[in-house]
Amino acid sequence: MTNRVHHEDPLTAMNRLQHEEIEKYKWIESEKAGIDIGWERAATEWLDRHFPAWKKNNWQRAVQEAVAADIGWNQRRLLDILPHDPPAAADPNPDDAPIKLSPSRG
Repeated sequence: MTNRVHHEDPLTAMNRLQHEEIEKYKWIESEKAGIDIGWERAATEWLDRHFPAWKKNNWQRAVQEAVAADIGWNQRRLLDILPHDPPAAADPNPDDAPIKLSPSRG
C-alpha cells in the first residue's frame, strides 16, 4: 500500500476555514443567547457581520495559491505530453507554405 500525501486545494481550504469560522460564531452566539441559534442564523449573521473583513484578509491569498497550484499542474502536464525526442527534420511542405503543382498532362 502506498502512502500518499493529500494536498488540499487552496479554495477548498478557504471554504473549510469559512465553515469553521461560522461554527465558532454559532457556538459563541448560542452561548450568549442561552439557546442554539442554528446554522442558518449563524451563517447569515456571520456573512453579514464578518465575511467582508474575513474575505479581505484571506480570499486574495487563497486565489493566488490556487492559481499558482494550477499553473504548476499545467506545466507538469505540458511536460508530460511534450515529446522528449529532438524534433524531426523540417517538413519540406509545411502547412503554411504553398504547394507547387506541376501542370497536368492530359
